[in-house]
Amino acid sequence: MLPGCCSAALDITTDSTETRSHLGRYVVSVVSVATHTPPFPRPPLDPIPYSHIPIIPYSHIDNPTSLWQNSYATRSSKEKGNNVMIEQQGFRKLKKECIDTGLCYECGACEAVCPNGALRLRKYPWCRNPELVNDCVTSKCDRCYRACAAREVPLTAIETKFFGRTRRHCFPGRVGDYPNERDEDKCGIVRNVYTGVSLYQDAYNQAVSGGIASSILIYALEHGMIDGAVLAGFDTEVPYEAKAVVATTREGIIACAGSKYQPHPQLLGLRDAAKAGLKRIAITATPCNALSLRKMMLDDSFADLVGNVKLVVSNICGAHWSRHGTENLITHWMGTRLEDVAAIKYRARPFPGQFAVTRKDGTKVDSGFVKGGGGLMQLAKFTPEECRYCLEKVASVADIVVGD
Repeated sequence: MLPGCCSAALDITTDSTETRSHLGRYVVSVVSVATHTPPFPRPPLDPIPYSHIPIIPYSHIDNPTSLWQNSYATRSSKEKGNNVMIEQQGFRKLKKECIDTGLCYECGACEAVCPNGALRLRKYPWCRNPELVNDCVTSKCDRCYRACAAREVPLTAIETKFFGRTRRHCFPGRVGDYPNERDEDKCGIVRNVYTGVSLYQDAYNQAVSGGIASSILIYALEHGMIDGAVLAGFDTEVPYEAKAVVATTREGIIACAGSKYQPHPQLLGLRDAAKAGLKRIAITATPCNALSLRKMMLDDSFADLVGNVKLVVSNICGAHWSRHGTENLITHWMGTRLEDVAAIKYRARPFPGQFAVTRKDGTKVDSGFVKGGGGLMQLAKFTPEECRYCLEKVASVADIVVGD
């Protein structure tokens, strides 16, 4: 249901707007949660040269001359024969500040808000990369850039709109005057903290831990609080690849139970939910995806996509490891060819979880995922660049945050 969650450190700023960069100054505090910070060093990883990724063929433009009169639409510097690409200033800024810098976390917001489907997240072995596959609109457009929270997060505006105030910052050397003031400095505005387990046996049996996220969504659905939920499931055609799934039944929610430890464009599920006519939507998302969602919810021009979101559920997150890491676990750790995979589960019972692969011939193989240098440690070798300097680890902008 949710992308992977484990404990981590939180990068904190006191500015009204958080700006992410390679050279930012961070104040790091350890978040106290039930699990432990992974006891393994993050190995060095050379940044992927995003600017060197090959561009797919551009669409042919019959009469591009008139478009150059528009100061916002320009001819791409790359040409192939008579094919040229029309780029808007918004996409150029998105590419320069959010994609080529390695900050993109593949949430899918940019593709979801593109007015004519010109932008797509193209899939590569190591990641998905936002690229133009068609011409941008000829009038001024910066929707993709405004929706992206990879570079800039209007944290003060988000907290004020959705929580009624901003977090209280406790200055060094002073005891907080308000309850939880010191915690707000680190974790954001928190009403209460609970420990629990699902009383729905079917949800608990399929869950990674206590089944709380599934139970909350089932309760909300069966009591008319939501019409459906955008969840993290698996692609039916590529059963080891995570994908946004719209669930409108109890069975659909339970089918998506369990963490998915890989990045994927979860916010594209909002587009599917809108097409399905859902009026009260819940969504599960990683902390970074939740930032993009909240930023979009501040902008009335995105109301057709996010205006019906009523509940945001997120998780405590250490990293979302690249899909290539999962493929490596399957092939090298489980000794299974990718084409033979029927289903996977990152943390099958018993707790804390086994990495389990079900093959198309019906056989199953599994091995410890969390304990003793298991699959979790193997996945750490595939930590994406953006996760290494992430400013958000505890989902401070979500309505409900879960973790184990």
